[in-house]
Amino acid sequence: MAKQKITGRIEPGSVDWVYVPVVVPEGANRVEVAYTYDRPDVPPGVRGNALDIGIFGPEGEFRGWSGG
Repeated sequence: MAKQKITGRIEPGSVDWVYVPVVVPEGANRVEVAYTYDRPDVPPGVRGNALDIGIFGPEGEFRGWSGG
């Protein structure tokens, strides 16, 4: 099974959506996602972040999301 590791950080107050492309090998029948999320303190007046993970298929069709 091929694995991809993607790391990054999104600061409080950043944009609402971040698209991160991944390559899914031909013939794959599932995608597993594992992640960690620290909920940092944010300054007064700045919106905090939430982390949801959504999947789009190869034609751009929405396949589902993790819910928040």
